[in-house]
Amino acid sequence: MLGLFSEHFVVQQDDLFKVPDHLTDAEAAALPPAGLTAWRAVFTKGQVREGQNVLITGIGGGVALMALLFCVAAGANVYVNSSDNAKIRKAIELGAQGDKWDSQLQNLTHGEPFDVVIDGAGGDGFKAFTELLRMGDIIVTYGMTVKFEVDYTMVAVLRNIEVRGSTMGSRVEFGEMVDFVAKHKIKPVVSQVWPGLESAEEAFNFIKAGTQFGKLVLSLKSESKL
Repeated sequence: MLGLFSEHFVVQQDDLFKVPDHLTDAEAAALPPAGLTAWRAVFTKGQVREGQNVLITGIGGGVALMALLFCVAAGANVYVNSSDNAKIRKAIELGAQGDKWDSQLQNLTHGEPFDVVIDGAGGDGFKAFTELLRMGDIIVTYGMTVKFEVDYTMVAVLRNIEVRGSTMGSRVEFGEMVDFVAKHKIKPVVSQVWPGLESAEEAFNFIKAGTQFGKLVLSLKSESKL
């Protein structure tokens, strides 16, 4: 069972959703938390639409990758950044364009500003976002892994840049997300699968190394449905 380190768990029937038929067990296990968090960030808070320029920072984590897949499926022009060129290359294979940071990213858009920034890092990047966004557009932040505060300047105020915090989501949003995944045949990116709950410590060490691209999954030795 996802996120609980247990083989059996009791839930209310109303909290169960049918797994989209195109997903493997590992992909289904990787979907719920990252997918729901990305769904709210992209659509509820970011209001991403077809044709918009969207920047997703720190590509490689589960939420950022689900946000990328959702934005691509919605018809947005998606740009990513990372300090790891290998992760950028993998994201490009998933439909993104990308580079290391702001000046290069602006070149990729041919000077066009961004409509939405979806960020999970926090820290000093917010100053650059202010310069990259159109007047009155949106920064969605779903985490602050780099630094637990941001630099929201008076320039951002004068340009009417909105910062919208975003967490997971509701049952309604979860249902919308699952339907969207099924309709567009979206597959969560799984970085690695470990057999057995006893592999959890190894998986956590893998996370600490910061080299994963996608979600990490623990499978049950019985190979029963996740």
